[in-house]
Amino acid sequence: MDQEAATELFVYAFGNSLPIDSPKAQEAVAAHRAAISKWFYECSIDMQKNLALMYVADVRFKEYYDGRVRGLSQYVHDAIMAQK
Repeated sequence: MDQEAATELFVYAFGNSLPIDSPKAQEAVAAHRAAISKWFYECSIDMQKNLALMYVADVRFKEYYDGRVRGLSQYVHDAIMAQK
C-alpha cells in the first residue's frame, strides 16, 4: 500500500464519522505506518506518533491533510495517538 491509499482510508473513516479507535480508523493508522516503512524508513509506533505531532503543528503537513478534507489533519493525529 502506498501513502495515497493510506490517506484514502483516513478520508473514509473521517468522512463517515468513525471514532478514532474504530477498526477502520486503526486500519488507516496501520496502513500509514506500513507505507512509511515500505517507502521511506522503518516507522515504529513511537516514530509515527512523533510524525502525527507534525501533522497538526507544521503547516505543510496540515495543508496536505486538510486540503483533502477540512479537519482531517486533526483526525489523523488523534487516530495515530489512539493506537495502543
